[in-house]
Amino acid sequence: MSEPATDYEKGILRLVERVRELNDPWNSTERRKEIEGLADRLNALLRDLETPGAAQGEIEYEHDQPPAPEIGPDGLPTPGERWAPTYAATLHHMRALRDSAKRAAEALPGPRLRPALPFAALGLLHLRYRHGFERPRLSDSSPDVRELGRVCNAAGLFKSPEALRNALSKEMQSFDPNFIRPDIERIIEGG
Repeated sequence: MSEPATDYEKGILRLVERVRELNDPWNSTERRKEIEGLADRLNALLRDLETPGAAQGEIEYEHDQPPAPEIGPDGLPTPGERWAPTYAATLHHMRALRDSAKRAAEALPGPRLRPALPFAALGLLHLRYRHGFERPRLSDSSPDVRELGRVCNAAGLFKSPEALRNALSKEMQSFDPNFIRPDIERIIEGG
């Protein structure tokens, strides 16, 4: 079994890497517009495919036809296996895909939301609890605030001691050592 300080430091390195990813300055607005554009195009295609007409009828007829039989080793045709859902089922799955795209766009963080610092604070609280550290002391110069600063600085997230203390304080208010989010658990456990 490895030494607890070593496990703690490994956890800190995993936390730094995840905070670095969360601090990546990608623009969620651009990604949201891209996903919403895909959802709009899916919706337009669905409207076209669901509108009764000769073209749609021909597509549905052809789509729902069983495949041509294959010729078996005995020279006789063998029944083909259906490889695709029916036209109606395909439209149903396309609607589900459109709805998933809409949910994905809504789930993206707002452009002003910065999840890296709260995540770093919560991850540090869980790591320190798991490794037997005392309850954090909240002053700008406390070891806990300095440790959060070390994590954030290593991840390229530079914050004042006051901002670090406030983040730690906010996460402590709802901290439950028995409830560990899966993304935090992966950092703690190394998974």
